[in-house]
Formats: sequence, structure tokens, C-alpha cells
Amino acid sequence: MLSIFKRKLIDVFNITPSDWVYSHCISIKDFTFQVNTNNENLNFYLKETLKEFITKQNSDYTFNFLNFKKHSKFIDKKDSLVIKHIRFFDTFFYYRQHKNSNLIDVLLPSKFENWEVENFFKIFISSVSLKHNCLLIHASAIIIDNEIVLFSGQSTAGKSTIADLSGYPIIHDDNILISYLGNEIFEIVTIPFKTPYKKQFFKGKIKGFYRLFQDRQTYVKDINIEKQLSHLIFGLWAFDHFNNEKDNNYNNEVLSYCMKILSLLKVKELYFTKTKDFLEKI
Repeated sequence: MLSIFKRKLIDVFNITPSDWVYSHCISIKDFTFQVNTNNENLNFYLKETLKEFITKQNSDYTFNFLNFKKHSKFIDKKDSLVIKHIRFFDTFFYYRQHKNSNLIDVLLPSKFENWEVENFFKIFISSVSLKHNCLLIHASAIIIDNEIVLFSGQSTAGKSTIADLSGYPIIHDDNILISYLGNEIFEIVTIPFKTPYKKQFFKGKIKGFYRLFQDRQTYVKDINIEKQLSHLIFGLWAFDHFNNEKDNNYNNEVLSYCMKILSLLKVKELYFTKTKDFLEKI
């Protein structure tokens, strides 16, 4: 039996507008998703932040962003529908996805911040990334001697700072889609949810992957393979949404992909003082 709360959500989800005031198709790497909404604030954010990624291609996925107050009630207990949520502090994004379908209805919170919309899409991208031969890593990326250097770490660890201090070309300072192409060659691609870095990609070998820690001294620490794997997985965005919930097969596929590329990433720990002396260590 459905809970009263779930019934209220279904009431909202089952009356979807036939016409959308705003509709945008977003292209990232080799897949696209369409965003439909009648919310003016969401539309403005999409137009301003994602303008380089807006395309006229056909979409692989479709998001309908619904406003709670504008929909009538209608109860439908379909087992083919899954209702889940993604939470950011006190803000909940409830979404309904048809099983084995790429149509996703999202209930917009009455109040939301742009970064919450960004993180919602990051979790979506991470959840479908492996289907497109890539992983979404919370990391900055720079290019040194035509090779890729990645800096991973939790928020405020210094990913943006260290990329900026390096003086080398920056691909992105916060999130990177990384694909293994074979023969030790990787492709890294930006995602559109942070400015000022623009849409770009780079193909090459990995020079190094560093997990960042702030310290009073600057040094690099070699670590065993178990810790390397832990740092890599910790750097991934959540991938257990959008039909991946409780999917052990998908979890195993992510783990297998990580193990396949682990030796090529050369994962180490970098302790640094937020000065340029780290360049001598990498």
C-alpha cells in the first residue's frame, strides 16, 4: 500500500502539462538530455549557464520539471513507476522515472538554489555515465607536457586553487568526465555546471592523479592499491540513482571500470600548502 506522502506525490506527477513554455536540449559528451519546464527561474539559469551546451539534437533523456502548485490531483498506483528523491540539506528533489525508460518527471522544490539544480544533474550524469564509457570525477584537470594531471578532493580541499596556481592550461576546476579509450589514452570532457571554464575536451595519457590534503609542508605520498581504489571511488559523484538503485550489477560494473584504469591513473596523495612549490613534486 502506498503511503499518504507517496500518494500526494503521485497526485502531482500524474498531471503533466501538454505544453511547455521552455524547453532546452543539452549536449554533454556523446549524449543529450532535454529539459522541459514552465519555471522562469530555472529557464533563465539554463539559458545563461548552459548556453554553450544547448543543441538542436534529438535527446537521449527527457526531464519534465514540474511546479507543485500548478497541478491537479489524480491517483494512479502503477508498479511500473519509481518515485525517489535526491536531498541537499533541507531541499528535496523528488523524481519519478518509468522503469526501463529515459523519461523522468521532477518535482521542483518551492525554493531552490542554482547549485542544487547543478548537483541534481551531476548525480544524473554520474548515474548514466558508465553507459557512455565514462565516469564523473569531482576533480580539477590541467595539462602538463601534453599529459593530463587530475587533482581530486573533497570540497575546499584546494582543487580550484591548485589548478590556478599551476599556471598550466586548465580543462576544468571542479568536475571532469573521464573515458578510457585504450592504449593508455584517456579523454576528459567538461560538464557545464560551473563557470568560467568553457566547453572543451582533451585526449592524452595521465601524468598523475593526486588526492589533495592541505598541510604545513608539501610532499607526495605513494599509497597501496587498496587506498588508490578508495581515493578514486571517493572522488566519483553518486551513481546510485535513476534506475540504478540497489543494482549490484551496475555497482560491480563501476568497480570493474575503476580497476581497469587504476594502474594508468597513478593515484598518489599530495599534501600541499597552497603555494606553487607542489609543481616540483609532481
